[in-house]
Amino acid sequence: MNRAGAQGGRLRGGSAVRAVSARVAATPLPRARAPHARGRRRLQPAAAAPDAYSPGGGGGGGAGLPPPSAGLSPLPAASAWAPVAPPGAPAAEPRLAPGAPPAGEPLALPLALPLGHPQPHPLAPPAAPIAALPVASPAPLMPALLEQIAEAKRRAAAESEAEDARIRAELAVKQEAALAERGEARARWTRVVGVCGAAALLMYATRTSISTAILPMAEQYGWGKGFCGTVLSAFFAGYSVTQVLGGQLSDQYGGSLVLAAGLAGWSLCAALTPYAAGHSAGALLAARAGLGAAQGVAFPAIHALLAKGVPPSHRSGAIGTIMALAHTGTALASGLSPALISFGGWPFAFHSFAALAVAWALPWGQMHADLRRVAAASAAAAAPAPATAAAGGDPQQQQQAAATPAAAAAAAARPAKPADPNVGFWPLMRRREVWAIAVAQYASSVGFYGLLAWLPTFLLERCGLELSKLGAYTLAPYLLQAAVGAFAGGMADELIQRRKWRVRDVRVLMQCTAMLGPAVALTLAASPLVAGSAQLAVAFITLGMGLSALSSSGVSASHLDIAPRHAGVVFGVGNTAGTIAGLIAVPAIGYVLAQTGSWALAFGIAAAHNVAGAALWALWVGDSRLREDGGHADADAAAALAAAAAAGGKDKKAA
Repeated sequence: MNRAGAQGGRLRGGSAVRAVSARVAATPLPRARAPHARGRRRLQPAAAAPDAYSPGGGGGGGAGLPPPSAGLSPLPAASAWAPVAPPGAPAAEPRLAPGAPPAGEPLALPLALPLGHPQPHPLAPPAAPIAALPVASPAPLMPALLEQIAEAKRRAAAESEAEDARIRAELAVKQEAALAERGEARARWTRVVGVCGAAALLMYATRTSISTAILPMAEQYGWGKGFCGTVLSAFFAGYSVTQVLGGQLSDQYGGSLVLAAGLAGWSLCAALTPYAAGHSAGALLAARAGLGAAQGVAFPAIHALLAKGVPPSHRSGAIGTIMALAHTGTALASGLSPALISFGGWPFAFHSFAALAVAWALPWGQMHADLRRVAAASAAAAAPAPATAAAGGDPQQQQQAAATPAAAAAAAARPAKPADPNVGFWPLMRRREVWAIAVAQYASSVGFYGLLAWLPTFLLERCGLELSKLGAYTLAPYLLQAAVGAFAGGMADELIQRRKWRVRDVRVLMQCTAMLGPAVALTLAASPLVAGSAQLAVAFITLGMGLSALSSSGVSASHLDIAPRHAGVVFGVGNTAGTIAGLIAVPAIGYVLAQTGSWALAFGIAAAHNVAGAALWALWVGDSRLREDGGHADADAAAALAAAAAAGGKDKKAA
């Protein structure tokens, strides 16, 4: 090729390159990230031909074309990056990339690209056309979409309503179960009160029947007042022996069986009393002492049952109800004994009251079964879960279950923790609160038992009544006593629970009224003011005995305040003191009457005991649980449980 041809070829090639460069410059390029300057050679696009932007070859740019960026010039092959030429060096001839079209042929480039897509290489072959995807019109889809949304809302509403109904049903079931449990619990402790009250009624009726029967017995066997007093006091000899023993047995084994054994024993002794009286004086005294020993375990057993089976908020009312039934038994015996003696002789009175034990056994059996079922359920609830419960579950639970026997064996190998020497019967006996109960029981029993034993004789000799009319006069004091006793329990609960009186104030008010009121009434009944009037004497005695029933919310409830765990034995201590008072008072009154014939002196001794006992009671009575009863151990256990629960809550929150 000659020189002219070569120049013409170069001109034609240069024109093609310039045309491509102009078309590339019109296409926007994506912003390129500059390579790191340190440690690398600086790369820049090769310089473009001087006429890339203007027909005249100038670098100022032509009309409608933007000026090139400093240092960057579009090349026919935009993917080729070349080093920047040193200053003064001749410009290298542009070279076409492999696969580029020959010079002079038009380059097919996409003139329009979707926004946001990367720009293709200017010299890359054209991409195959993308088939248009069929796009459905949104108009036919809207009703179906709205229907699906509405269906989802309806389904969610139905599920929510079903969940609410399930929750309401569960709450209703739980409420019914709670009400049923509450009703069952109330029926259970009400049954306990009823059975204990019936036992107290039979106990007082059986022991009181001899107060009327002693008159025809003394006439038949020729006994004097001294021996009659000995026969009446023999009951208290046996009654004082078993009080503490009955309390200890009841606290340890439960009061139900102890109460049943005591009732069976005294019913048998009452039935044998007529045969013992006909045999010898010693046999009669033994029968009376045996009856007292059997009845000595009854009240400690009753109070142990109340301490474990009756809620604290109802205990005063329960004790009042039981004591009211006990006084009803006294009234029943005083009112029926004359009629029974007139009908079948004095032995028939003993046999009649002894036979009532058979009727009592039926409700006792139901109560005992309920108590055993509740005890078994409580033991099952308190028992630890078996070690096999973790089998197949969490590995950590299995590990704990496997470690349980080893821990139990280690605990068994350790020596047992010694019992607290400051808790129990003898530590309690060092507390003045316990002695307040004993002193009050002793002081009030001097008048109560003395009056109980000698009231028929007082009405016959002092007031001139006949034996056939004796029941009507002796019945009124005991009926009022029963009514006041029932009222006192409810009133004490009202003052403590609703009116927020201090327990000590209620106990002092009730017991002091129960002792000072009879003291005044007995003094008036034996005073010259009566002047042989049976009606006036019975009115004063009835008032005094009615006020004495307030002690059911005083000393008779105090042991449940200060020693609920040892309620049976503490009551046994107080009742033993009262029994000793009866053991002393009954023959002492008989001796005073035999020596002086003064009923005023006999009743005055009882009144003086009541005044002294009321003063000591007001000074020593307590109203909170004693440490010697184990109250501190329960408080420490409760504090430990609360601390463990708090620690567990913190761990759960942290987890």
